[in-house]
Amino acid sequence: MREPILPKKFIFNDNIDSAFLFNMYEDDFPYIEEIFKTTLDQLNSLIPEVESLFNGKDLNSLRKIIHKIKPAFGFTGFLYTEKACKDFEDASLNVTHVDGLSVLYHNLWILLAETMDIMQKQYDQLKEFNKP
Repeated sequence: MREPILPKKFIFNDNIDSAFLFNMYEDDFPYIEEIFKTTLDQLNSLIPEVESLFNGKDLNSLRKIIHKIKPAFGFTGFLYTEKACKDFEDASLNVTHVDGLSVLYHNLWILLAETMDIMQKQYDQLKEFNKP
C-alpha cells in the first residue's frame, strides 16, 4: 500500500516571521518567491544609496530612503529589520545632522547587510523548493 503524498513544507530562516508570511500569503510559495524576487530587485538598487547618503551627510534624503525601504522588509517577514528602519527614521527626526545618528546608522547598516544576505538565500531556496 502506498503512503499518501504529503505536501512539501518550507522552513524559513529564524530571522523571518514565518507566521506573518503565512498569514499574508498562506502557503502560496510561488507568490512568496515572487515577492522575495521583487523585493530583492528593489532593495539591491536602493541599499547602496543608503551608505552614499550617510557618507554624504544628506540627512533629509537618508530619512526618505529609509522610509522607502522600510515596508519592503515587512513584505518579506523581516519585521525586526522593518522596525529598525522605523526606529532610525524616528531618530532622524530628532537630530539636525547625520553625525547624531552614527551609532544607530552603523548598527542599521550591519543589519541591512545581514538581512539582504538572508533574503537572497531564502529566495534561492524558494526557487529550488518551487521547482516542479
